[in-house]
Amino acid sequence: PPKAEVSVYNILIAPLKSSDPLVLRADQPTQIKFSIGKPLAGSVLQQTEIDDRIGKLAEGKKAQIDVRMICGVCSEDATQIATISFDPASRQSTEAKFNIVPRSAKVERGATGVIFFILKMKGFELNQIEVETFVDEVDQASLKNYRKPTIAFLPLPGNPGAPPDLVLSLTTDGTDNKVALTIEPYLEGLRLALGSRVRDGADKTWRKFSLAFSATDQNVLTRRSEEAYQRLRQMTTSNTELRQKLRDVYKNQGAGTFVLSFPSSELKLLDHHRDKALLAFKDVGRNIYRLLFSDLYGASNDLVAALQIIEGYKAPGGRPLKISIETSYFVPWQLLYPLRADDATDEVHPENFWGFKFDFAVRQIVRGMKQRIDLEPRRARPGDVVFARGKPLDATDPLTRFADDLVKSITHSFDPPAKTGVRIVDSDVAFLQSLKDNAKNLQLVFLFSHGTSGTYTLMTSDGVPVSLADDVGPRFIFSPNELVTPARIEEIYDAFLYVPIWPRQPIFILNACESGTGGAQPANSGVFVTLLMRLGANAVLVTESEVWAEFARAWAQSLVEELKTGTDMSRAVLNARLTHLKQGRNPMGLLYSLYGHPSARIQFVSTP
Repeated sequence: PPKAEVSVYNILIAPLKSSDPLVLRADQPTQIKFSIGKPLAGSVLQQTEIDDRIGKLAEGKKAQIDVRMICGVCSEDATQIATISFDPASRQSTEAKFNIVPRSAKVERGATGVIFFILKMKGFELNQIEVETFVDEVDQASLKNYRKPTIAFLPLPGNPGAPPDLVLSLTTDGTDNKVALTIEPYLEGLRLALGSRVRDGADKTWRKFSLAFSATDQNVLTRRSEEAYQRLRQMTTSNTELRQKLRDVYKNQGAGTFVLSFPSSELKLLDHHRDKALLAFKDVGRNIYRLLFSDLYGASNDLVAALQIIEGYKAPGGRPLKISIETSYFVPWQLLYPLRADDATDEVHPENFWGFKFDFAVRQIVRGMKQRIDLEPRRARPGDVVFARGKPLDATDPLTRFADDLVKSITHSFDPPAKTGVRIVDSDVAFLQSLKDNAKNLQLVFLFSHGTSGTYTLMTSDGVPVSLADDVGPRFIFSPNELVTPARIEEIYDAFLYVPIWPRQPIFILNACESGTGGAQPANSGVFVTLLMRLGANAVLVTESEVWAEFARAWAQSLVEELKTGTDMSRAVLNARLTHLKQGRNPMGLLYSLYGHPSARIQFVSTP
């Protein structure tokens, strides 16, 4: 048979001052056209055959591909989304068009900027294209760092589970610098239920709902989120009655290995302890929900209606919706609490919290993935596991005993356990060395130590909490003199900062106080989440406040029990939260946030 014509990615940009290197015209309306098909004259991309997974996912039928464009050379970080139709028979697509206005003042790494294109199909990101460009003139000092456009074939999640039913994207709209929400349903029934509400009628692309605030408006969303993290910190540090109750419960377990088994473990809170925590969570969650999705702040009727449909929808079999939230903002999504009839009362319905309702994870928009990776199928087998344990800070610190319990639980979860290397480290130097030595086959990093975000809260004379940062920043504390910061992890990989160095896309479970944002850190490499995702992590589980060691151990063991059955990471987090809430009256699972792909899994058993 005749050989099929080659099908490649094409990007046309006009007008251009120069094509090699790429130079755009400042303040000039510019159109970008993206398509798949035969090579086109004038395309800024080198001819690269398309990802064969596109054809496989199409399953012989015309299929939709979402193309997200993120402009890093505009006056704002413009984000636009278009949908193209791909025909697997002809291996060609329709054309997506993006309109931008470059600004020479927007620079990155000297005088160059980057325009990103991310291709998504059936909820999975397949390709990332980076087009680096100058604006108006070539800066000779930056020319040595200039790279021609690159195309990355992104890996699907290691040992992937089901794709997400829904993608929520919270980005900055470049037209007026407003923060915008895009709702992208991939589950057929949900798509039909949402109907035209989430589509732009003009070109049938996903509709962008402009929210009530802009990214330059002192970043009100970030402020509200910081306030939320401060409230969480205050609740866990000042609620001595609840804290003592937990300690009494765990103290009664004795010194033996703790096994989470309801109700015999008696890991239960009294109703008023549970309700006090839930009311605090509700107060935090509804304030952020009101800012994002309430008509009180200008949300459209269609957005309000769409959220009500999503929150009331049950997937096939009654399972919870699997959602991927894509954003560069740090928001405690699990605490979101819809505005309902009980909003002005002291009633709390736990099932209304997103963290008790949805199976979801948050995907941070970060740079990375510079090379074509090996996509050949390989025999699935357990990879390397690093268990990092901190040292007790004093004689009453139960950290060592709890860490021993968790090591046993994790080691015995693998089949066969004898062939799985669980590397146990208990110092900062050993932890960093393990990340370097095990990089090629790293599958799971489980950290159980003390930690801090490097922030603390002071009260003004008016009683207003103010969050401040110390000089060290986020850190894991193996001992008072053994600290691991994001900068120290960056140092061990040196020149590979923009290349994912973990090919197995490991999962990180960072069971330490404030291992997430901690309430005051920006979304950059200064926090563990963004750094680890940029280096190739598939999922990162963190805490958003102080978490009592007694609960951290019980939570971790219940999570491992879920994961070793082959459950997706996001569903395992949801199930662990619900287990502690329903059987122990304990809502503290809401203090944990999951970043990464919701379909991430750990390979516990070798397969043929």
